Amino acid sequence: MSFPYLPILPYESQLLIDNCDMTIENDVLNKINEINEIIIKNNLQNILIENVLNDYEGSRIDLTSLSIESLSIQDVEKQNVDIIIPPHLKSLIIKNCKASIDISKCHLKKIIISNYQGKVMDIYDDKLEVFQNNSNEEVTWYHNNTLLKKNEIYLDTNKITSFKLPHFFIFTNILTNDVDKFKTFIF
Repeated sequence: MSFPYLPILPYESQLLIDNCDMTIENDVLNKINEINEIIIKNNLQNILIENVLNDYEGSRIDLTSLSIESLSIQDVEKQNVDIIIPPHLKSLIIKNCKASIDISKCHLKKIIISNYQGKVMDIYDDKLEVFQNNSNEEVTWYHNNTLLKKNEIYLDTNKITSFKLPHFFIFTNILTNDVDKFKTFIF
């Protein structure tokens, strides 16, 4: 049995890289349904969103329909935009991002944050194995779906394989000696 050749979807040639990953840039972000068709058709799991510039017209990028496991977001200049992350995502890497990232529905295994300037993120630790935060932004920490006190972080040593906080001053404000700025780590 033979099948006729199926033409590629619009924008597909712009998006595919090495038949395994995809890069989504500013000019095609409003084509999420078409992008998801490409992802499914090519069984792609690792996606990169980059170069969302100030001329992007939308105020929200809803990625919840994407069927992917790993997402990287980098070089997002637009500040007044919310990026909604798929709830079944396993890995998220954020680099140089001024937009706000909503991961409130995600229970990630891996999250790496570097130079993030958006709104406070909600981190759920029930599946978390790798956490790295190179940002000055605070995060809200949930353990077993329960919001912890403002400056508490729970580390389940049976699950966490990597926890990196390279800037100590993020958790202890030694310049003002403000006791409220201390973080409590619960093991």
